[in-house]
Amino acid sequence: MNRTIPPLSLLEEFRANPFGQPSPELGTLVQYLRGHDTTGPWVVVLDNLGPQCRLARIPKGRWDPVEVEPSPVYPSVAAAEIVLFERRWKEAFQRQSA
Repeated sequence: MNRTIPPLSLLEEFRANPFGQPSPELGTLVQYLRGHDTTGPWVVVLDNLGPQCRLARIPKGRWDPVEVEPSPVYPSVAAAEIVLFERRWKEAFQRQSA
């Protein structure tokens, strides 16, 4: 995939159904974005105290601790996945997004 900004319709498709079967274009974009995490992969972690979740980065070093963001707390995994997709989008395409 080249580094041109993908159509915003792909961002809207993901926002509408983050766990659904993606179109071929969105599937390719998701794979590209997941492989583009340059400072360690982003992940969604569930809170022990309830259904809320947070975003975290898995460090490059095998024994380094996972860096969990203290805030914001997301009400669902879907909400966190959407924010995570948007962050990856911004990181990959030089912070140019909707």
